Amino acid sequence: RAEWMKAAAAEVSALEAKGTWVEVPVSEAKGRILPGTWVFRIKRTPDGEIKKYKARYCVRGDLQDGEFDTFAPVCSAESVRLFLILSLILGWSTFAVDFSNAFVQATLKEPIWIHLPRGFQSSSPSQGRTCLRLQKSLYGIKIAPKAWFKLIFNALKDAGFRPCTHDPCF
Repeated sequence: RAEWMKAAAAEVSALEAKGTWVEVPVSEAKGRILPGTWVFRIKRTPDGEIKKYKARYCVRGDLQDGEFDTFAPVCSAESVRLFLILSLILGWSTFAVDFSNAFVQATLKEPIWIHLPRGFQSSSPSQGRTCLRLQKSLYGIKIAPKAWFKLIFNALKDAGFRPCTHDPCF
């Protein structure tokens, strides 16, 4: 279907624009080359109309070799309620933030190799068989949530925020 191909092309373009990967010959891979999978979803407006077709390319992280620290902290429900109550009492404005391709914002320390997304061809066919060396985190990788948390934690710390002693979230 044309809508899904457009959505997949938009996803690949967004990932490439963020420098998520570098295409390399398969011989350069120093580990297992992980497959990926497409996740497709229809986003709808509140009245049920189709808003957009969304495609997300995810790595099969369940096939990663080795042990990984996959801890991804969350704050307690009590802290969220307290913040919302304080915002009401103090007249603060609150809003939700949705980061586009959130995990892709985090840079990987160790490279991970993945296959090219199904349906897409190598940008340099003269190289022979190629794979992608990830430079940024991608959905499905075991360390993706922690890498994203470290990035946002450091950005907030640099902006003058500090962890709450009651609920530090790390």
